[in-house]
Amino acid sequence: MRSPIVMSRYKPVFDAIRAKLNAATELRKGCAVEVWILAERECVMREINRQRDLLGHDPVGIATVERAERLAVGHCDYVSKYAHAAADLVFCKETA
Repeated sequence: MRSPIVMSRYKPVFDAIRAKLNAATELRKGCAVEVWILAERECVMREINRQRDLLGHDPVGIATVERAERLAVGHCDYVSKYAHAAADLVFCKETA
């Protein structure tokens, strides 16, 4: 369980990632599946790394983001599940 201090920092990070991901999903129409999948991963990676930079953590790579995304694939609330996995990456010091 996360401490109250971490939780107070977690929710704004989760909300920011979810908002970016929601905006990215709006751009799917008319794009090839491979294009929007990569665009969404890159969008999430940019936000994760922006947040990690604020905490002084090293950036994560696209493969790490893809592993987080896999946790959400098939979930009834894909965007929230993906945003939670991504927010968890923000607070991990090591993400290998």
